[in-house]
Amino acid sequence: MTRRTFLACAALLLTLWAITTPAEEPLPIENGGQDQALYSDSVAGLQSQLDELIHLIKSPEQQAFISSLDELAIPNSREWFTAHFPAYAVDELQKNYESAFAGYRSHVWWVLGNFAKDPALGVRVEVSETPKNLNETGFETLLPRPDGGIKVENYRISPTLSKPPSWVSSLVYIDGRFRFVGGT
Repeated sequence: MTRRTFLACAALLLTLWAITTPAEEPLPIENGGQDQALYSDSVAGLQSQLDELIHLIKSPEQQAFISSLDELAIPNSREWFTAHFPAYAVDELQKNYESAFAGYRSHVWWVLGNFAKDPALGVRVEVSETPKNLNETGFETLLPRPDGGIKVENYRISPTLSKPPSWVSSLVYIDGRFRFVGGT
């Protein structure tokens, strides 16, 4: 990862973590949401969404698992960025989001794929600390700031097994599902 890509990803994450305003109106999903389960906007809702992923990784039909992994992405992400960020930032945010999501998707697939062999695999979801707002001076003033209509929720996801370690995901709730916007 180049320094520029890293800084752009970090900028996106800092921007999205800093927002704590009410949730936005959902955008339409590409497939119309016809085959997607809906989850509540709560710890229990995210827990159910992740429990479904664990159930799917253990099933012989892996296409459903892959589809559910893809549903962790913001649907129509370019439109979403256009609706919530300054126009000058959309192309860079979209490019960096595609790369960041590919890494997140790979991480979730790796964790569940490698540890699902253990029937005791599960995850525990907890609300995580909200990062402080962006500074109004210095480097952070260069970051594109969303319009304020985004509610980012931060969760610590901890496997019930001794390995792998937990991770923090920053998510937005769109169309009845949690969608990745950043994390560790």
